Amino acid sequence: AQTQVCKAERIKNPNVRCTFNFSIVGPGPVPIIDAALEFAYKEGIIGIAAAGNIPISLDLIPFYPAAKQGTIVVSALDPSEQLTFFSGYSPKMLNVAALGVGIWIPVPKTGANAKEDGYRVGEGTSFAAPQVTGIKDKVLRCKFSV
Repeated sequence: AQTQVCKAERIKNPNVRCTFNFSIVGPGPVPIIDAALEFAYKEGIIGIAAAGNIPISLDLIPFYPAAKQGTIVVSALDPSEQLTFFSGYSPKMLNVAALGVGIWIPVPKTGANAKEDGYRVGEGTSFAAPQVTGIKDKVLRCKFSV
């Protein structure tokens, strides 16, 4: 459905770029996600996925959907723009990075993990990936080395 929305928007404005974010990671591939990605990529939609919070190369041990060919892999940086100790990465795939620590996230004000002010600090590649998904008209660069 989202692919059709994007397609309609691009007919109205050819400069529209469509992206989607996967802040999930796991062993795979998962056939239904793979099929959806292949369909979206054929329609020109850009897939962006978290690299995972295990400090390994996805080239050696692939985690999906980040390891799916054509997907932009997002690793997590610390405030000094170095790869975090926990971040997955990929020297062979299109790998970018964004801040993945000290990210303020909303949480329920009631329940088991409740916070009175409704926020807590999170970390991980799942918090870095949405930042890359939302980038508009900026050059992505990756400063870390492995």
